[in-house]
Amino acid sequence: MFQEGGEGVDLFRGVTEEQLTRLLHGLVPRMFWADAVIINEGDPGDSMFVVLNGSVRVVTGLGTKTEVKIADRLIGQLVGEVNFVSGGVRSATVIANEASIVIEFEKTHILAEMEKDLALARQLTWNIAQVLADRLRAATAKVGHPYPRVLSEETIERLRAHAAAKR
Repeated sequence: MFQEGGEGVDLFRGVTEEQLTRLLHGLVPRMFWADAVIINEGDPGDSMFVVLNGSVRVVTGLGTKTEVKIADRLIGQLVGEVNFVSGGVRSATVIANEASIVIEFEKTHILAEMEKDLALARQLTWNIAQVLADRLRAATAKVGHPYPRVLSEETIERLRAHAAAKR
């Protein structure tokens, strides 16, 4: 189902076959037809999903005037990782773009495996952090710099020159 070392799957990069087997033990892939809702915005939840086949879209404000498509997620990508990390209510709705297969990872299951294997804990934590960092970087690039520029270009250049002179 997965390539050696979890290549091609965000969550499994660098995970050994033995670790992957333990992570997947007892989990059942779920199929969703096109336009089926996988996650509802506002629902409680602390699990995350890996897209095994097909693709899904992430939207906020579904069915309202403020509906916004956030992203598409493809094979090997995570959805629901924010709630996996922080809990609370879901911040977006996830909908299958086409017939899609996902596998759900409950937080309790992942944490139990991480407690048994510190190397696995370190790798999964790193992988999730990488996904979150990549997505934050992409979102920031999409909207531009999130903070207004407080200093003028001239002031910034003077500060740079001052810092260089101190070296």
